[in-house]
Amino acid sequence: MTTIEALHWCEDFQINIITKTKKLAERHRFALDATSVAKAAIMCRIPVEPAQYRVNCDFVQIGNTKWCKGTTVHKCPCCDNFVSRMHKFCYNCGQAMDWGNE
Repeated sequence: MTTIEALHWCEDFQINIITKTKKLAERHRFALDATSVAKAAIMCRIPVEPAQYRVNCDFVQIGNTKWCKGTTVHKCPCCDNFVSRMHKFCYNCGQAMDWGNE
């Protein structure tokens, strides 16, 4: 099953539970919560392009490295933390990064 297929399965499952049960029992609420968590985890696996950010202050420290004014750095679009081109995932939230053809 691909990432997109798993995402569609979770969405279909949630729709079926909501439309087929008028009164949500506790087990149905648990299933909805579980599929919501699964969808969030699946969405993290779909690579997104990090946002570019130009340093406007004197410097920005990312990990052990300081970047000077005018340098372009990157931020995770999900959690807004700085990310490095050396990593395929955001170290803070786990979002997959799409660095293009690099």
